[in-house]
Amino acid sequence: MLLPMTTLSGQDLRSRDPRLPLHRRLADALTEAIRRGEYSPSDPLPSESEIARTCDVAIGTVRQAMAQLREDGLIERRQGRGTYVRRADFSHSLLRFFRFGDGGEDVPESSILASATVAASAATSRALGLDEGQDVLHLHRVRRLGGRPVVHEDVYLPLPEHEALVALEPGEYPNLLYPLYEERCGVVVVRAGEELTLSSATQRDADVLRCSVGDPVVAVERVTTAVDGRVVEHRLSRGDARTFRYRVEIS
Repeated sequence: MLLPMTTLSGQDLRSRDPRLPLHRRLADALTEAIRRGEYSPSDPLPSESEIARTCDVAIGTVRQAMAQLREDGLIERRQGRGTYVRRADFSHSLLRFFRFGDGGEDVPESSILASATVAASAATSRALGLDEGQDVLHLHRVRRLGGRPVVHEDVYLPLPEHEALVALEPGEYPNLLYPLYEERCGVVVVRAGEELTLSSATQRDADVLRCSVGDPVVAVERVTTAVDGRVVEHRLSRGDARTFRYRVEIS
């Protein structure tokens, strides 16, 4: 299904900053439409020829604008299907560093141990841009490879953006969270920043990860951003450092 381009027109483009080239003005207009949620990752964007007709610009201008959006990480071309708003894929961003057995690339199994509405801590408030003590949804999640706990996570979600998840029981959460955010809350995740540090296992870590208090753990803090630029998740992950391996190829 092609979505109507009700907010884009040649007049709109020409009313924008004339110092910018036309393709940049078009890219900015499309970016704003994407961030307003006018285009879903589930539906193809209008074709280049349709955009050119609607905005009264040359097809070359549209191609330059679309190239800019791809470079910005907002859209992707799917072979034989068209161009779509890009969904981020973080399924292996943390777990790729933890290896068991043959070190395969299996997607970890995830389950929610508990969920509750809590008052945001100072750190979570800063990360999400909230007032300290404001209500957030807290999920305690464990991720397993081969049945063995690898990482456990405290996930904090701002309200009311994620209000639709509050009534879910822990067993109703699927393996992956980001598709759930999109389906239930209309929150489309596009990027995240992570910071990794080393720490020591607390009693809580030991209980979940089957390690001993004081064992080394890897702590990862993630701040996740939606397509409209809002910060929509603060995640604190902790994993047994004895299974942690870091490898990078530099060329």
